[in-house]
Amino acid sequence: MDDKSIRDVVRARIIKAIEPVPESEEGIQKPSKGALAHALFDFNIFFLILDAISAGVVGWLTFWFYAPLAFVAGIYPMIGWEHKFKSGYNSTGQKWISGIGICIGAFSTILIAVLCAVTSIMKLNSIGGLDTFDLILAISLVSIVCVHGIMNGLYYFIDGGILAVQKFVEKLATQENALRDIRLAGQLGKAAKKTEDEAVTQLGQDHGAYVNSAYKSLTGEAFTPTRSIRSMAADTTRPELQESRPTQANSKQ
Repeated sequence: MDDKSIRDVVRARIIKAIEPVPESEEGIQKPSKGALAHALFDFNIFFLILDAISAGVVGWLTFWFYAPLAFVAGIYPMIGWEHKFKSGYNSTGQKWISGIGICIGAFSTILIAVLCAVTSIMKLNSIGGLDTFDLILAISLVSIVCVHGIMNGLYYFIDGGILAVQKFVEKLATQENALRDIRLAGQLGKAAKKTEDEAVTQLGQDHGAYVNSAYKSLTGEAFTPTRSIRSMAADTTRPELQESRPTQANSKQ
């Protein structure tokens, strides 16, 4: 047998080994993950039936508008938390919230069903204390719905994408506030300059001769309103009064 024939035999055996075996040849079925989907379906359908019965009993025991709360407290949020739990964008915190939400939904359905069973038996047998159980049932429904609402809000607001957008918006707001402060500072500067000029002008009009005489005695220069006040503000030395010195004629005497 030549080399070509050997290669053909080896290739044929390799192809036969890696090809899937048809189900009809050996009666072996391919493995499937359908059992997982079936388990999830059964999980939800069992609680759906239980929740539907509880809703009917709640409407019969209390008021009809409390019946939808049985769904909102039980099966509806539970299915929603299942969907959130499988999201690929979940953070660790969101994963925990989703898992806790599923547990709360399941246990709430069981709790409401038990309360409905006890309350209905008490009503049918005219056992005392029915009003107390009705009150407990109504408070439980409202409380569970509120818990699911708060958890959904928490799930949303701790999302990484939401936090990133919030930080970006905060930076934009900080920049806008800084620009606003700069604009206000400029406006205040212009207003201060205008007030200063008006005050100096008014001072010159009211006491021009007195201000000019006093300024000249201090500096030896004539008073120019805006320039003189600004030069005085910039000068940190204390101006000294001019001293009168004796003249040469007086010294000879």
